[in-house]
Amino acid sequence: MKKINILLFFSFCYFLSQAQISFLRSDMPTLPWNDAQQKDTLVSDVINTNFGNPGANQVYDFSMFHNRILDTAYYLAPSSSQHTTVPNANLAVTADHLTYLLGQDTTSFFDFDGLQTAVNGNTIISNYSQIDTYYKFPTVYNQNFRGTYGGTTTVSGSTVGISAANQVRITNTTTYTDTIDGWGIVKTPVGTYNCLRQKRVENSSTVIDYNLCGICPWTNYETINSTTISYNYLTKETHGSVISFTYDSINQPLTASWSTTPPYPVAKYSYTTGAAGLVTFVDSSTTLPLTYSWNFGDGSPVNTTASPSHTYTANGTYWVCLTVTNASGDSTTCDSVHITNIVTGTPPVAQITPAGYDTICPGASVVLRAQSASGYTFKWSNAAHSTADSIIVTAGGSYTVTVYNTNDSAISAPTTVVISGTPNATMTLSGASTFCAGDSVTLAAAAGLLYNWSTTATSQDITVYTTGNYTVTVTNSNGCTASSIQHITVNTPSADNISQSGLVLTSLAESSYQWYQDTTLLAGDTAQTYTATQNGIYYVYITDANGCSTVSDSITISGVGINEISAADYKIYPIPASDMIQIDLSHLGQNTMNTLSEIVVYNMLGEKLKSQSINQTSISVSDLSNGVYMIAVADKNQNRKVLGKFEVLK
Repeated sequence: MKKINILLFFSFCYFLSQAQISFLRSDMPTLPWNDAQQKDTLVSDVINTNFGNPGANQVYDFSMFHNRILDTAYYLAPSSSQHTTVPNANLAVTADHLTYLLGQDTTSFFDFDGLQTAVNGNTIISNYSQIDTYYKFPTVYNQNFRGTYGGTTTVSGSTVGISAANQVRITNTTTYTDTIDGWGIVKTPVGTYNCLRQKRVENSSTVIDYNLCGICPWTNYETINSTTISYNYLTKETHGSVISFTYDSINQPLTASWSTTPPYPVAKYSYTTGAAGLVTFVDSSTTLPLTYSWNFGDGSPVNTTASPSHTYTANGTYWVCLTVTNASGDSTTCDSVHITNIVTGTPPVAQITPAGYDTICPGASVVLRAQSASGYTFKWSNAAHSTADSIIVTAGGSYTVTVYNTNDSAISAPTTVVISGTPNATMTLSGASTFCAGDSVTLAAAAGLLYNWSTTATSQDITVYTTGNYTVTVTNSNGCTASSIQHITVNTPSADNISQSGLVLTSLAESSYQWYQDTTLLAGDTAQTYTATQNGIYYVYITDANGCSTVSDSITISGVGINEISAADYKIYPIPASDMIQIDLSHLGQNTMNTLSEIVVYNMLGEKLKSQSINQTSISVSDLSNGVYMIAVADKNQNRKVLGKFEVLK
């Protein structure tokens, strides 16, 4: 059976620069692990997807997709019932907590050993008789392997909603070929990753059989053959495929899902030198680092701002390192800085770091530091006229420092501290905050520079579908933040099941009802109960007290007419018979006769011996051996009613 590619998100990548990688056992996720994903469900966006070419040093570009909905893949330890049925499984992967792929993660391979699904409210767990190997470690370029997986599951007909069947047997056999046919970089709306491309070709055959009783033979219901070609793009950051696709029956892509886990950051910086040992560093790292750590190489404290300035007190060459981090990892880059412009034996240099302007958020502070050297003393322009080499500033204003040594004194250029305004974090809603399941509402934050939602989204607006509290933190261009929260209530109509008593169908108690037969609305049938007058499939469309609607499970009514036949409506004679047996159906109403198709003779084992049109009421039994037989009528839906027994005696 086709696996749900959305569940195959694993990752871990070392460099953003294009480089050939290998995918190792250590790159698989550690349980439990949740992978937040974005999903493009618009067919026009996805159907013409170019999956790229095989080969080395390729670029696979999927950055054009749009986030339509948010999703999550869950990697869990198997439950006790899952482990009992599929004993080799040590990993359960699901997106909806209804369907699970049950896998085995070992040091040398990763495979799928079974499947759990839900049908008509019944949980079915299948153990593959042949496992599906998905990765072999280490996974490297030009690796290929093939195999066969599948198994047989037998369930009762009622479990899968086929009440006429005693049992249903599903047998799947799938042959597959896996090839790591390319490497390079893959681009998604989140970022750019180093990757291996995995191409999988599956030829699947699913045979569905049924029987009507415990001793009845199996009858083929349907055989489904399909060929699927799919691609996965393995990255280390996402513990497997960073982007996956679902396909229709002719192998065209329908949806695309990609991980929101970012690529590894790449540290990078430049710098300019000023007078008297002053160096201004400018961060140019990629992939949105979250933290910064500067080591200026002179023993001074680590600096954690993005683009700091630093004043060296002695000439020389300094090895300066910048380390940046994000959710996927960290990156460090180092370069040498040459200082040659510090003059000794001259008047002191008065220089404040940071120089010029510095903007801080309300309630925050900034350290203004004077350039220091042996023999220097200081006097600041703040109200306290501090004499340390640095002051902590929490109020806006212009600040200078006078620096003294044994030779002279100097006053610095002013540094202006500006208190930034607090960003507006107010949310606006595209609709009501309370709605029915299946609808959605868009929450939009006020304009800012960066956005951080409680869903992990980073866009200005998000579309939500489930009940909960949604929080957004807005960051302005000065790095100041503010937050707001919005509660969303989603009303889900209760599941509605129809109960049956003969031909009377009854819905659960709701606010309103509309009954349907097959796909036809039954005009005027809006009560809680409905009495079937024809064979067919019946269901009811209900609306609950919250105004939310749903459709019930369906019930198939068959045998209307045939089940109304009583012993007074027919006569079988002569008994015993030697040559002909007669059936008198003249007392049946015309409506009932119109539903019947044939008269059938069975032996006492239930084996069908002969049949003829309902209009021919004389049946030859001259070819039957002495014994007891059953005679029945069948309607046009192949429902049957046994009328009685007769004896052949010659």
